[in-house]
Amino acid sequence: MAEFSLADALEGANTANYSKSLFLANMSHELRTPLNAVIGFSSLLEETDLTNLSPAKIKEYLFDIRSSGEQLLSLVNDLIDISKIEEDQLDILLEPVSIDEVVNMAIKMNSADARKRDMTFETGDLNINVLADSRTLIQVISNLASNAIKYSPLSSKITISAQSTLERVTICVEDEGPGIAKDIVDRIGEPFLRAETSDVRMTEGAGLGLALSRRLLERQNGKMFFENRDPVGTIASVELQGAN
Repeated sequence: MAEFSLADALEGANTANYSKSLFLANMSHELRTPLNAVIGFSSLLEETDLTNLSPAKIKEYLFDIRSSGEQLLSLVNDLIDISKIEEDQLDILLEPVSIDEVVNMAIKMNSADARKRDMTFETGDLNINVLADSRTLIQVISNLASNAIKYSPLSSKITISAQSTLERVTICVEDEGPGIAKDIVDRIGEPFLRAETSDVRMTEGAGLGLALSRRLLERQNGKMFFENRDPVGTIASVELQGAN
């Protein structure tokens, strides 16, 4: 029995070391990408005679620098929040929260990205309250909306709706994208999990947003799950306790 326990502990330690190494490898890649962009475009502006560049080109370089900086900041913030959750140091205040207000804020946070891709938001009846932490629930719905924008075709529609049954409330974010591969649909929420398809690999992001969202919901007695629509699209659902 002791030998089995020792072998089991060794296997667990090896698995933990592998997971840590994989996490660090992915992390270093995701950090380098926006950092290289910031350094590269900054060096280009520094070494170039700006009088020979058009205002439009300068604005383009500055936009790329800012976008890369925002991507890096978002990644670092997600890592900090995940760390706080694992150390039980993230403050969660459960109180009645209006889904309508949460969704409207999440849409505003993603409106610029939606306009770039000529995409629109459509909402159903959201006049429902849930027992949740307002700030982090906005973060969760914003992450789901952002994800829907990234993986949906141009000029498509994202629908956000809510429904209540007994004491539980479900918020759904539906897109018109290609759907999620069956072999990973149940693993959504793992850090750095990304489907190995060409259209997904071309999108930005480290896959931490959904991992953070799942952990935030768990702290609020909630859960997150995904399903593919027929014939195309994905439905991302958040389930929480209702608040009358």
